[in-house]
Amino acid sequence: DIVNYLKEANYLRGLSAALPSVSVLSVLGTGHDFSNKVPLDVAEQVIGKKMGVRDWRTIRFVWFTVSKGSFAPTHDDPLLSDREYQWLERAIVETDHKVILLSHVPLRTPDTYVYGKKPKSRNYTIPAGDPIYQIIRNHSDKIAAIFSGHIHRQYRSELDHIPIYS
Repeated sequence: DIVNYLKEANYLRGLSAALPSVSVLSVLGTGHDFSNKVPLDVAEQVIGKKMGVRDWRTIRFVWFTVSKGSFAPTHDDPLLSDREYQWLERAIVETDHKVILLSHVPLRTPDTYVYGKKPKSRNYTIPAGDPIYQIIRNHSDKIAAIFSGHIHRQYRSELDHIPIYS
């Protein structure tokens, strides 16, 4: 609900203020940070941008947000716009640093597919046909790791030899 949402947002702001030398990154989560009660544009104003880049030492953190969090078996619509896929690819390509990708909704691997199963054949992972997988395959040598949430379970998996953590 909106009261808990604002409490969480205020906590993140307080954390950032208390630790000014530490970058606090927040990946927006569908159903948590935005929903039918809190629109994505409001979440971006309160918590932070839905996509972004932060360089730290020899690592580039790249985060992105997809608007859906549950997918039917036949879902095949891209989850980002063409412009967002291009931005994501540039964020990976235009750095000499290794990249860590952050997404609330996990990428699909055999493990995450099982962990993400939901009733009525739905799944909490990004469908395997999404264009994001081609970007990851094309640049797997630059991606050091991928972190996500959404499933609410700790796991380690791999996608094209890239470790995935939750």
